[in-house]
Amino acid sequence: MPSSPTAHEPRPMAAVDARDIVTVEDAHGGLTVYLQGQPTHYLLDGEWYRAAAPPGRGAVSGTGDGAKATPA
Repeated sequence: MPSSPTAHEPRPMAAVDARDIVTVEDAHGGLTVYLQGQPTHYLLDGEWYRAAAPPGRGAVSGTGDGAKATPA
């Protein structure tokens, strides 16, 4: 069984239309990256975080309400 990728191994990639990527800057200077209406990553002070749905909720809303960031 293959192991999950590490920081030194390439991650699986997919073709993405750049028009589907939207960035939104917040009051703290952070940047949220949305792909097809869903928050995917958050950048703050040079650190990337992966967006995650709050416990007990399915998909995160397109507005990012209630989303939290977890280390990528």
